[in-house]
Amino acid sequence: MAKNRQLFEHLLDQIGLQDADMLAELSQTQIESVKVHAKSGEWHFTLSQVERLHPHVYEALMHHMRLAFEGIAKTEVWWKYQAPTKLDESQMLDYWQSILGVMGQESSFIKRALANATYQVKDGQIQVGLATEDQVQVVKTRYDQAFKLKLAQNQLNDWELVYLVDDQASEQAKLQAQQHLASEVERERQELAQLEQRRQEQSKVVVENTDIPQIGKDIPDTPAISIQEVYDNPFNQIIEGYIFDYEVRELRSGSQLMIMKVTDYTSSITAKLMAGRNIKKESFGLFKKGDWVRLEGSLKADNFTGEMDFSPRSIRKISKASRQDQGVDGAKRIELHLHSNMSQMDATNKVGDLIGQAAAWGHSAIAITDHAGAQAFPDAYAAGKKHGIKVLYGIEANVVNDGEPIAYNPQAIDLDQATYVVFDVETTGLSSVYDRIIELAAVKMRDGEVIDTFEAFINPGYHLSAMITELTGITDAMLADAPPEAEVMARFAEFSKDTILVAHNASFDMGFLNKTYARLGMPVPDQPVIDTLELSRLVNPDMRSHRLNVLA
Repeated sequence: MAKNRQLFEHLLDQIGLQDADMLAELSQTQIESVKVHAKSGEWHFTLSQVERLHPHVYEALMHHMRLAFEGIAKTEVWWKYQAPTKLDESQMLDYWQSILGVMGQESSFIKRALANATYQVKDGQIQVGLATEDQVQVVKTRYDQAFKLKLAQNQLNDWELVYLVDDQASEQAKLQAQQHLASEVERERQELAQLEQRRQEQSKVVVENTDIPQIGKDIPDTPAISIQEVYDNPFNQIIEGYIFDYEVRELRSGSQLMIMKVTDYTSSITAKLMAGRNIKKESFGLFKKGDWVRLEGSLKADNFTGEMDFSPRSIRKISKASRQDQGVDGAKRIELHLHSNMSQMDATNKVGDLIGQAAAWGHSAIAITDHAGAQAFPDAYAAGKKHGIKVLYGIEANVVNDGEPIAYNPQAIDLDQATYVVFDVETTGLSSVYDRIIELAAVKMRDGEVIDTFEAFINPGYHLSAMITELTGITDAMLADAPPEAEVMARFAEFSKDTILVAHNASFDMGFLNKTYARLGMPVPDQPVIDTLELSRLVNPDMRSHRLNVLA
């Protein structure tokens, strides 16, 4: 236990909590466990304490832990109180406010969502009052689980969360909307002032080079850092990236704001530049979505969006070396397996882009093989003509065998040397599940000669229907003294062992044979089976009937 306390004291030193009163209340707190989740980047602390912390101490401790671990890991803290006092409604309201304070520090979205909310605690419920039914649904859908998790972490999950529309919250929302409308002009003025200040800090010179588009002074040739690193080194940095979104926004004042979203695939960032006396708005036309650019500047906080944006002093368009296909000994491959966005759930690229890339790599041809469709063919044809590359049209088809097989359980056997058992069954009906075999007859053949025969009736244990007697010519009297099916099936299994089974409409005969073997607990035969009905349909396609009497 002393070790657990010592660990917590080390934690207090690390997070820098120095308030004497708070430290006194935390004098018995211990670290029970710390679980590090590498994939999610979360550290889960379990802290133990005899009595429940004062809500302000809890909020301060969580605040210091969040700041200390910021940039290292996201922390989640579970409390184990050995003798927690039962909170009355007033105390619970204080604790709920502290929990919301912690969550608001962790997420600005939660803070904004609950900006006008009211709270009441009564009858075992925490009632969250919101301005509209829409807000109730949004908060309940997005944040209810997070609220319940925080209550559980503090051993307060016996309190029920209820969301409802509250008149006071509605009035607060209306008042806030009026204030927002009244201050819109002022905010616009402040935004313009901020952007003007940013503009003044940027270069006073605009270079518009038709060969190398550029805004600002020449950028040094020092290596650029990754966008991911710029957040750790925010001042006077050079970055390079691909413009994936580009917008020039006209403000009410008539000024123009360039908003450039850039990525280098380690991270992404928004760069903003204000047109003015020394930054001509026409220069914004030098860049477009899809360009690669080199930017020099610093990170600055945008007071209105709450985001860290890149404020460039200079921007220069650059050429980025594209990936090349050198081939093998100068010979380029031809891609024969390619999916476009016309292949559902398998690709996102348009066929024209793919063909253009193949042409850029020096390929002479390319095949398009979308899944079960030819929708990309017209675009592929146009792209082939545009880029001077031959297009091979194909599909990746879904193939199904919708016919009956001729052979079952195929094996590598020389048919000339094989032994065959040609058999037929008579049954009490058509269902191999509910009906039974009443006669089993077979001949064993080798080299075209009959070498053995098999014939046996089987007593099914019940009377035959008149229809079966009429169809088969078999009567109850003929089956009265017949052996049971277990005896007959055992004999037939031995008779047909190591042979190829042959039947006319084998799916019917083998269905009864296999079901009977399985029902009796005997091995189901795995030897090859030939169906002469399907064989006849294959070799005699002109015949209208393939019944045995017709074929014979």
